[in-house]
Amino acid sequence: MQKFLLAAVVLFSYIYAKDNYVFDAQRIKKVFCGWELTKEEIDKNHFLKVYNKQKDIYIDISDYEKGDTPKIAEKRFYQQSLKEKYQFIRKNEESKEILGQISNEFARNYRRELVRKNQLFFDKVKMSIVSSNGTSKDYLETLELIKEAITPNAPIKKRQCLGELKYYKLEDFFDIKELEKNIKQISSTGKFEKVREAVYESTTLMDEYAYLLDKGGKLQRGIALINNKNFSKEVIAKQWEKSVMLNNIQDQNELKPKYLGEDKLSEKYFGVSAQTHALTGYKQMGAMAYQSVIITDNYTIVLHYYMLQGNKEAMQRDYENLLQAVYLSLKT
Repeated sequence: MQKFLLAAVVLFSYIYAKDNYVFDAQRIKKVFCGWELTKEEIDKNHFLKVYNKQKDIYIDISDYEKGDTPKIAEKRFYQQSLKEKYQFIRKNEESKEILGQISNEFARNYRRELVRKNQLFFDKVKMSIVSSNGTSKDYLETLELIKEAITPNAPIKKRQCLGELKYYKLEDFFDIKELEKNIKQISSTGKFEKVREAVYESTTLMDEYAYLLDKGGKLQRGIALINNKNFSKEVIAKQWEKSVMLNNIQDQNELKPKYLGEDKLSEKYFGVSAQTHALTGYKQMGAMAYQSVIITDNYTIVLHYYMLQGNKEAMQRDYENLLQAVYLSLKT
C-alpha cells in the first residue's frame, strides 16, 4: 500500500550543538503529542519514532552512535539507502530556510508509489524524511514542527494531544473460523486456499488474511481482510485511489485497474460505500474481472469477482454473497 512521510531525526537530550539546537526527548514528545509515539529505545543511543496517522508521516529520532560524526553517518546512510533500492535524486534545499541544512533526497518505487526520502545531518543529530502520500506542504509543516521541537527556549504551542492508544487485530473484529466456513459454502468447488496470513505484534505492520475462493476452478474469486493499524481510513483511501493495490489475491501483474466509482451496496453491511475497479487486462472465458475495496475506520475488505457473458445481475448476486460471507463473520 497505500503510500507516507517518514522522518528520522536523531535526538540527543540536553546537549547544545554547534548549530544551536537542543535535542531533548521530553520536549520533542510535547511538540509531537498529537502524534503516536510508536517506539522509544535508550540503549546505544536514544531513539524515538512518532507517527501522524492522519497524514501518514513518520519521524524517527535518535542521537549518533559512538564514534559517529555527521560525515561518517551521512556516508553510511547514503550506502544504506542504495541497498534499500533508493536512487539519489538531488541536494534538496527546501529544508535550508527552516533548519539551516540541505538534505540528500532519494526516491524509490514501492507498491507502485514513488517514495521520497530526505536525509539531514546536524552536529548532534541525523534525520531522514521519507514521503509517499505526503505533499510538499506536509513536508514543510513537519520541518517547522521539528524546528519547534529542537530550538532551545522556544515556546511550545498548545495543541491537542492523543489519549491512550489501543491497537487491534483482525481477530478482534472477525471470527476467522466462521469466515472460512462461509467461504467454503460459497466456493464453486467446495474448496478454498488461504494465500496469505500475516499477524504482527508490531504497531506499524498491518495484519492480513487473503483467500482464493474457488480452488481448482478456472476462475478464482478472492477475499482479503487487512487491519488499519498502521494507517487512517483517509490515508488508505488515498493509497487505493493512487495506486490501486491488489493485495496478492492472485497474480495480476498485467491487470490495469480502472476506477468505476463508488458502490452503495456495502453500506448495508459495513456502513461505508466501496471503491469499485474493473481489472481491464483480464480476459478469460468471456469474463470481466472486478474488485471492490471497502475501507472502514478499523479494517479494509477487498473483494475480487467476475461478470460472465455480460450478466450483470448474476455478478451483483455474487458480489452480495461475498459481502455476506464477510459480514456474517463479524463479531458482535
